[in-house]
Amino acid sequence: MSNELIIPGDDSTDLDVFDRMSSMGTGYLPYLQLCSAKTAAAGDGRIPVNHYGLVNGDDIVDIGSEIIVAVLAVRDKAMCTSGDVKSSFDPESELFKDFVTKSAIKNSGYMFGPEFLFYVPSVSGYCTYFAGSPTARRAAKKFKPLMKKPAKMTSKTIERNGNKWRGPVVLPSDEVVELPDMDKAKLELDKFRNPPKDSVEVAPEDSRER
Repeated sequence: MSNELIIPGDDSTDLDVFDRMSSMGTGYLPYLQLCSAKTAAAGDGRIPVNHYGLVNGDDIVDIGSEIIVAVLAVRDKAMCTSGDVKSSFDPESELFKDFVTKSAIKNSGYMFGPEFLFYVPSVSGYCTYFAGSPTARRAAKKFKPLMKKPAKMTSKTIERNGNKWRGPVVLPSDEVVELPDMDKAKLELDKFRNPPKDSVEVAPEDSRER
């Protein structure tokens, strides 16, 4: 038996409020993350290890171990994940250069690399992907001939100096991807291409990936 409250003459659920709040968002798109065994969401069973997840605040959506993305745009980014999380998108700024220099220190919490705007057809939504670690930066070079095209992302085990970890793999894709709403696409592209020079945002987990 249903435990839903019945109010005579009132058949409205007001659920459109939740849809509007979701569409308003926080100003940040979800970010794409390859989840390792060290990722909290993998550790507590919310997503399998070596799957890609879309992270939005405390929520994560499992989109699989092999995914298709449409590569729409790319920008420079440097990030500090120690203390107050800060990002810089201006490669000529002193802050950006300082973050790049400090990223050479192991486990410093400083990162730099290309950040991409993706459309993910499996969820009909947009996300960012920051290739901020050395492993991710090497793989991200494969996106260069795939700009404005679909790409497949998987992962592989990398072994070096007795250490082993998982890294992204980027491949071309023959899949046809169509953007469902060009006005929305143009809006996301405009926001992505015109970020604040320096900003505070949420740091991705596993941000010190090799």
